[in-house]
Amino acid sequence: MALTAYSLLTAVLMIGATQDVLAGRLKPVSTSSHSKQPFQCPPECLECCQKDTWFSSGTFKCTLKDTEAARAAIDGPVHLVHELVKDRTCRNVSPKNSMPGSFKIRCKYKDNEETTVPEKCSSNFKCCCDQDNGWSERRCFNSQEPRQREISNRSSELEDYKLVGTAEETMANMDGCKRPTSTHHPYEIPPPSGSRPGHATKVSSGCCLKTETKKVTHRWSTSHMQMGRPPRMVRRSHSDTKTYTVCAEHERLYKCSGDGGLTWSGGFVFERLPSDKMGTCIGDQQPDPSKGLQLTASYYSTSCPHSTFEGAWCQCSEACPTR
Repeated sequence: MALTAYSLLTAVLMIGATQDVLAGRLKPVSTSSHSKQPFQCPPECLECCQKDTWFSSGTFKCTLKDTEAARAAIDGPVHLVHELVKDRTCRNVSPKNSMPGSFKIRCKYKDNEETTVPEKCSSNFKCCCDQDNGWSERRCFNSQEPRQREISNRSSELEDYKLVGTAEETMANMDGCKRPTSTHHPYEIPPPSGSRPGHATKVSSGCCLKTETKKVTHRWSTSHMQMGRPPRMVRRSHSDTKTYTVCAEHERLYKCSGDGGLTWSGGFVFERLPSDKMGTCIGDQQPDPSKGLQLTASYYSTSCPHSTFEGAWCQCSEACPTR
């Protein structure tokens, strides 16, 4: 009799709880003991993406960082493919048509992770640096060694320099004459030969020691619409030869000098060698996960984002498939 009363009480409580749930006074308890984990692109991948198709269901595409290992896995033993992305079931490694020299692979999602990833992977990457290290500096040192390490006048830090000049190297003086014996002669700078003959640029300042006449043959073309059925565009070629007075010789000044170029100081010209800086590999379709940056696209090309810089000195730790 006691068991029957207990069962009846339990049934009443369950009916009451159900009514509370339906009325919105209680929230139903989830029967699932584990929620889905956010998807994280594996560290072996530059990017991950997923374009839903019938043959790619349950998998995502990984753009591989290690291009050498990927190249070896294409024709190598199957275990090389499994080692490309750790803790994942992956297959079908192949070259990326949009990025020559790079490789992609298909990997399965884990049972406990979400399947929300970007639809597109980048087709272009660049290695971008936070600081501009591509600036140039020329110095004169009393040495003929191929390399020199000195304090920079610009950065106030030790910089590497390479020998680029020869003994007593000079340059044309485009400013006012330095030597008392030098006299400037006015001259002209002709317009380009691939355009109509226009007005030459008159140069009345500087230090041109000698002038000469020079003939320039200008060639250009024009177009006009010729009436007819149908009308058509007609191009016509033109040429004209003009004579100009150009500078044949400028005053020469020594590049390494202590008196404004009049005499040689005995030094040799060295040019700064930019040191390597660590950059970030950034794509054109997905923001970089560490900084949220994405390549800036123009009509013809892509470039590093604003306030970042690129150059041979900017190096990425992983293979960054630039083109």
